[in-house]
Amino acid sequence: MRDNDKNKNLDKVEPIPHKRLYFSQSKPLKKRHQPSESTPPTDHQHPPIPSYSPIAGDDTIAYFKDQSLQSQKKKWMKLKPTQTIDLHGMTLDEANVHIHESLQHAYQAHHRIILFIHGKALTQSAAPLKSMLAATLEQHPHVLAYWSAPNHLGGTGALFCIIKNNKDSL
Repeated sequence: MRDNDKNKNLDKVEPIPHKRLYFSQSKPLKKRHQPSESTPPTDHQHPPIPSYSPIAGDDTIAYFKDQSLQSQKKKWMKLKPTQTIDLHGMTLDEANVHIHESLQHAYQAHHRIILFIHGKALTQSAAPLKSMLAATLEQHPHVLAYWSAPNHLGGTGALFCIIKNNKDSL
């Protein structure tokens, strides 16, 4: 094939449309992950983004609502997540909505294990999605525990989350 034929074929190629842009020229990356001022939740809104302490992207983290759950961690680690939620490229507001919707769906569908993939944010000193996710999970009534995922599931760039069963009472 000659160069002219290649160029003619390339002129006909159109880009694939995307539902969401991950990076925008009009918004610098540093501003994308700042929480926006939120109004108090109404019936159709999700809770505002909780205040959180910065967590480094490569930090290993864990939370257990009850200490008895910590002894069951090895049992849970043998099971596969029933749902995987990828938060890459989302703003904190988008991620907050997605987290709350996912937790509610998991609870109603009796999914007990969710893998949240948040990334490590290696270009920043702290990982805003990871920090916000941890704070949100700790405050959510359906969450029993979470910890950094095993390496084969994302390591410190993901959280392994245990959801309360409808019959559990804490």
